[in-house]
Amino acid sequence: MDNEDTQLISNDPIIKMEGVS
Repeated sequence: MDNEDTQLISNDPIIKMEGVS
């Protein structure tokens, strides 16, 4: 995972759930 992706995931819980799934 890139740092940018980690920041976006941390910023948006919805994206985090979609990314994890």
